[in-house]
Amino acid sequence: MQTRFPIPPLLNHLIWFILIFSGFSGFSQDRIFLANGEKVTGTFIGREKGMVYYLESGSSDTVKMAKQDVALVIYQSGDYKIFNEDYRPIIGQERIQKEEKEWNQTPKNLVKANLFLLLAQTAEITYQRRLTNHLAIEFPVTYGWGWKQAQANEFDIRKRFAVGATMLVYPIKKPNALIQFFTGPGIEVGNISFSDTYLTNFHDKSGRIGVFPSPQNSNYLNLNVRAGIMIRMNPWMSIGAEAAPGLRIYFWQEEFNTWSLSHNLNLIVHF
Repeated sequence: MQTRFPIPPLLNHLIWFILIFSGFSGFSQDRIFLANGEKVTGTFIGREKGMVYYLESGSSDTVKMAKQDVALVIYQSGDYKIFNEDYRPIIGQERIQKEEKEWNQTPKNLVKANLFLLLAQTAEITYQRRLTNHLAIEFPVTYGWGWKQAQANEFDIRKRFAVGATMLVYPIKKPNALIQFFTGPGIEVGNISFSDTYLTNFHDKSGRIGVFPSPQNSNYLNLNVRAGIMIRMNPWMSIGAEAAPGLRIYFWQEEFNTWSLSHNLNLIVHF
């Protein structure tokens, strides 16, 4: 049972001021769910002595209703107040709808350019596809043009070309969060160039230590675990940093293994 009653002129002016101000704030309104199944939009005023007071959208009259006749109120801020526990599932539905809306409005693709590798005369571009709020898959492609210099330098190693795939987990559920952390396993195959001195501390299958003859170009397989952070500068651009420790298996004249560590400084474009 609801009752309408007039309110004093001064309070009426104040209410209209609130309504006008709310309009300039993006026309957001509270949603009042009644026990009879109806949904009312307007401004929730408060409750007192078992009664609930609110303004319906488009009306200047305050609606007075018994508390038991109101199921719940979802405020324009996203907060809520439950008056009847039977209606708690509505909150879950509202959150699901909100998450779906955020997901639909979020760019699902990004491209990363590794700025750090440019110092080694190597370009690495990575395409990433967001699969869910928590999962993504990415595919890096690498091409190097300074690999000949690696053979002349001491303890130097540089990629000639490589491709890979990484499955990433994002612990933070919101895909458009200001700061995102991610981690996941990856695999990379390619060809690498290294100097003589890079191999002086590694054993071959016979247990010998020595310098391998030139040229030192080898196909390889790299298994790694990647972890990083991404900071959103605007909806379409981010910066990020990553590190990926792993195991690199060389398929040279004789197979040998080494530990690997890659570190990236990325410029990221979302689309």
